[in-house]
Amino acid sequence: MPVSLLTQEQRDSFGRYIDASSRDELERYFHLSDEDRDAVQVLWGNHNRMGYAVLLTTVSFVGAFPDKPTAVPVEVLHVLCWQLAIADPD
Repeated sequence: MPVSLLTQEQRDSFGRYIDASSRDELERYFHLSDEDRDAVQVLWGNHNRMGYAVLLTTVSFVGAFPDKPTAVPVEVLHVLCWQLAIADPD
C-alpha cells in the first residue's frame, strides 16, 4: 500500500516561492560566496550573470530550478543585483 509522505499543500508548493522571503532567508540562502561570485563573473552579459545567480540560489532555497523567471520574488532579484553590482531589475 503506497503511503503519501507529503500533504497536497506540500506537493503543490514544492519547488516554488510561496511567500515573500524574510530578511534572514535572504541573507542565508541568497548570499553569494566568493566562489559563487567568481563563477558568475566569468559569464558574458549581466543577464547571464543574473540568470546563473538566480538558478544557483533558488535551487538551494526551494529545492528546484524556477519554472518561470517571473516566479522569482523581486526581493531576491534586488539582493542578487546588489551583490553582483548590476543595475536594479525594475
